[in-house]
Amino acid sequence: MWGTCVIPLAFLVGHLLKIPKTVKDNPLLSILPILIPSQLPFFPFLVFLLVNSSDLFIVFLPTVSAAHFFTYGWVYNLKLFYDFSFLMSMVMTILAFLLPTHLWWCLPLVMGL
Repeated sequence: MWGTCVIPLAFLVGHLLKIPKTVKDNPLLSILPILIPSQLPFFPFLVFLLVNSSDLFIVFLPTVSAAHFFTYGWVYNLKLFYDFSFLMSMVMTILAFLLPTHLWWCLPLVMGL
């Protein structure tokens, strides 16, 4: 539900601030046809988890989100993004195993930090 509100809000703020929607020299544009389809298999799995096991959804979504930082390492040529992508995914996974289920609500907070 929140994603439904955030996306139009992002477009509105971008329009008000006159932020361009595309950047000509963005290196991601050359591999965009590969990046977008590579993420499509996650959506059915996320929907399945959300419907059948919302607890596991809370664990899986931050872990997958952390892995997205890996691409930024290539774009900005910074090893820090590669390291943090791996570190954040591992921290999310380890916390999910160590924390009792009733405390999994704090995993998205840890991801935000």
